[in-house]
Amino acid sequence: MESQSDYSTRGCLLGKTVSPRLQQLEDDFMDNGGCFKEFRVGDLFYVKGNPQLNKESFTFSENGEYPYFTRTVFNNGIYDYANYLDQDHLIKGNSLAVGMMACKFFYMEHDFYAGQFTKTCYPRFQKFNEKIATYFISLLNCYSDKLKGVLVRDFESTFYSIVVDLPSYHDEISFDYMESYIRELEQERIRELDAYLKATGLNDYELTPEEKNSIEIMQNGGIKYNKFRIGDLFDIRKGKRLTKADQTSGSTPFIGSTDSNNGLTGYIGQSPIFNSPAITVNYNGSVGKSYYQEQDFWASDDVNVLYLKGSSLSELLYGYLGTVLEKSSKKYSYTFKWNLERMKESFIILPVDQNDNIDYKFMTLFIKAIQKLCIKSVVDWKDRIIQTTKNVVNC
Repeated sequence: MESQSDYSTRGCLLGKTVSPRLQQLEDDFMDNGGCFKEFRVGDLFYVKGNPQLNKESFTFSENGEYPYFTRTVFNNGIYDYANYLDQDHLIKGNSLAVGMMACKFFYMEHDFYAGQFTKTCYPRFQKFNEKIATYFISLLNCYSDKLKGVLVRDFESTFYSIVVDLPSYHDEISFDYMESYIRELEQERIRELDAYLKATGLNDYELTPEEKNSIEIMQNGGIKYNKFRIGDLFDIRKGKRLTKADQTSGSTPFIGSTDSNNGLTGYIGQSPIFNSPAITVNYNGSVGKSYYQEQDFWASDDVNVLYLKGSSLSELLYGYLGTVLEKSSKKYSYTFKWNLERMKESFIILPVDQNDNIDYKFMTLFIKAIQKLCIKSVVDWKDRIIQTTKNVVNC
């Protein structure tokens, strides 16, 4: 049986270089007297429990200044951005936040607030920034399963006992190497992104006149909306229970009440019980999370399956409908579930045309335009990083 003191990151990054450039960086480091030495995490970080508040205590807004950190593994663990509440519950940034459910570590650059069952890890050393934090996160997240397997009260002792391999010169941690490694890794990903965008044609992000018009109409408040009962818009069906013991191995997607991976929790040998395309919405577990299903599938009994009436469902149209559905789920929770009956009687607000018919064409155009604008922002960011790198290299 492995003891806590046996935890080690040997092999997590050491010898795992993924490109000639990273390999050269590591070779040069070793040739110049560098080495990888074991350090105990408890000597590098200390843990503090967060002053925790439920989201009902906050006012969230588009201009909210303070991240609200929760147990989610998405969006850097940030649920939303809140207005200032008070100083007593404000948590210092430039630290690592971790939720006790998934035990995934995230870098929090700025001061933040936090929800229940979260903790913050503060460095015991002076030089700490986003790149160094990223290096540590890649190591510490190797131990998420280990940390999830202990009681919450044992988290700190288990965390402190982890041993990590860090680059060192003369028994001192080489933070410069850590920063250089993450910087080169980022450049590697940017080069891959550039090649992918060109190969797929996604670098062509020019808006059509119709797409541009949809953005302008939305910005100018020229949209007419009506309220619709979800049960009138969708044929809603409940998923079917299938225990892990009864599942067989196969290729049918099994959709559960997870908050990640498009709801996919595995593949089973049973035949699909739902046809695609469809929208799946969790009413248990991660309540309100919705996903677009483009393959026939099996959904668990924690999931509602929605089929759009009177129009063809596409992934672009889902981009609008799924967002509206998730917003409508905000008042539901693990203890007040969005079950089939409540969902049928819930309402969503959708754009309508001059005849008060739901304007599915506008929704599709708008989402397509948003996609292109997002791609443009990624391309612009990528180009700026590449140009900045060239300027530095040529200095």
